[in-house]
Amino acid sequence: MIGNASYTRKMAVDLSYRLERLVYLYADWRLRKTTKQHTPDIQLCGNYYIDVSCVNQHDIVYSCGVGRNIEFDEALHKAFGCDIHMFDPTPVAVDYMVKVMDRLYLKFYPWGVWIEDKTMPFYFKKEEKGKLQNLSITNLFQTTKYLVLDCYSLPTIMKRLSHNRIDILKMDIEGTAMPVLEKLMESDICPRQMIFELEKGRTPLLEFHKRMHRLLRQIESKGYALYFQPRQKKSKYNFQFLAVRDS
Repeated sequence: MIGNASYTRKMAVDLSYRLERLVYLYADWRLRKTTKQHTPDIQLCGNYYIDVSCVNQHDIVYSCGVGRNIEFDEALHKAFGCDIHMFDPTPVAVDYMVKVMDRLYLKFYPWGVWIEDKTMPFYFKKEEKGKLQNLSITNLFQTTKYLVLDCYSLPTIMKRLSHNRIDILKMDIEGTAMPVLEKLMESDICPRQMIFELEKGRTPLLEFHKRMHRLLRQIESKGYALYFQPRQKKSKYNFQFLAVRDS
């Protein structure tokens, strides 16, 4: 009986995974069909696409989520001369950024980006705490170990840095972009370009897709052209977008 129960659970998990993959592949196909087609001005900058026609050296760039990858930030500065304001409170990012602090165009702040100003638990990717690794406010990795770190909303960050606008907003923040963008759409802050990833995490499948498409409609209603960035390796249940606002 125990063996049969174990086999039944395994079959149920396998069926759930197969269903999730089918839904993901359909969503990927649908987004390719319903979002804007790339123009010649949409070009790869490091590891993200941007609209190069509306970038200049005076742009205020917020790069949220650093980890150990600053390919986008370096490429953007090299191409246009922008200073890059970078935000990530996690130990892996702080440890990495200490090594590049001599690059004065990289302005690093060990702050998390969230919908309000408060300390938040950041959950580890794996249960072992001793190893430097990515962390997630939304517990994208479904673990129990966490650190409590300082977070601020985008309006608070702008006030602290004396900025009256954001020109380019990049968010790769491990499941947190969805709530941050939902909050942003309620404000009068309208970055010229937004690069962001939306990850399913622990959200139920149907709820995630409803929430994602509702957010995408909100973004388009603010005057943004929306470009889907298909992933070459569909190993994770997440979607990457570029939104460019008509100036």
